[in-house]
Amino acid sequence: FERMNDKNHKLVPYLHIPLQSGSDKVLKIMKRRYERQEFLDFVNKATERVPGIGIGSDVMIGMCGEGDEEFEETCQFLMDSPVNYFHVFSYSERPGTASVKMDEKVDPQTKKRRSAVLRSLSERKTQEYNKSFIGKELSVLFESHSEGHWSGYTENYIRVTVASEEKLQNEIRRVRLTAIAADFVMGELV
Repeated sequence: FERMNDKNHKLVPYLHIPLQSGSDKVLKIMKRRYERQEFLDFVNKATERVPGIGIGSDVMIGMCGEGDEEFEETCQFLMDSPVNYFHVFSYSERPGTASVKMDEKVDPQTKKRRSAVLRSLSERKTQEYNKSFIGKELSVLFESHSEGHWSGYTENYIRVTVASEEKLQNEIRRVRLTAIAADFVMGELV
């Protein structure tokens, strides 16, 4: 993290760290070599040392043994953590894995409902994070163009769209973020 304070560093202020579950019981069933507090300590240290850092994660729901209590632990953990967005995956059994023999399977409807709950939470957390950058200038790497608008990502992984007739593909430009719009932020070239 110290290198990120050096203006010549080659790192961006963004981390994507798989959490898998916010329940220590489920992490143990998954045979992960960490507990949720270790994950939280690491991401808290990152946010303290790198202001504005974006933190994404992967979360898996529906692992054998994930009851309502374990799912609620995951929800609460994600609400309270500085993770600002997460990809949600449903656990699917694979032949030959230890989970085939496990009890306490999670039915498909419950997996679908839990996925929807976490995706909604991720959207809210992303919106809150994005709002904290309105009015600020950030660098954006532009990737695609559609109907007079270019879109790309900031160094901390905020999706930004600007109106411009300039050819911006694969260019990094300074942009002032101006407004939240659905799953992205509107901006203007500086």
